[in-house]
Amino acid sequence: MKSTTKMAIGGGIALVLVVVAVAAVLFVRGMVGTSEAAHPPCDQLPAAAEVTRALAEHRALAEEITALGKGVGVGAYNPCSEKEDRALIRVTYGSDSEQRAIQDLISTRDGFGVPLYVVES
Repeated sequence: MKSTTKMAIGGGIALVLVVVAVAAVLFVRGMVGTSEAAHPPCDQLPAAAEVTRALAEHRALAEEITALGKGVGVGAYNPCSEKEDRALIRVTYGSDSEQRAIQDLISTRDGFGVPLYVVES
């Protein structure tokens, strides 16, 4: 086998190993291969008081979402340790069927008027 062929095979194997290693790191960190949603950047989140007010004004919707399953919860949540006065509404679920039910319901409603973050508990 010619040395250029050996180098090409070796380079191909090295490239595959690098791609697999990067994919493994991203998967472990939850950056690929999950259905988890992202929330807006912290500096774009509304004030916590606004989120609390939105929950109170749309209490019926929050109760309707909560009633979708035993693992479903709705509440104000601050995902940003550096912006303690910011928040969003977090909806948690415990199963795939609860996630689908939540998505079906919120896709037909106007929402809370503040960011909504749906995440597995």
